[in-house]
Amino acid sequence: CEYKGMAGVVISQPLAVSFTTSSTNPTCNGVADGSIVVTAVGGTGVANMLYSIDNGTTYQVSPTFNGLLGGVA
Repeated sequence: CEYKGMAGVVISQPLAVSFTTSSTNPTCNGVADGSIVVTAVGGTGVANMLYSIDNGTTYQVSPTFNGLLGGVA
């Protein structure tokens, strides 16, 4: 979306933020060596994103979650 206002002013909407994930399953039942990596793209400027895997109870700056056990989501 773009608006061209008076005197050459252009207001542009940034690209929507989207993400993909990649995961590694734990090697064995009870072994906490699984991981998830989130890759976010879009938006503008410096991306100061926080990531959560527990519905927002806790957050972290890193997009990588390590030491995950297998289980039911």
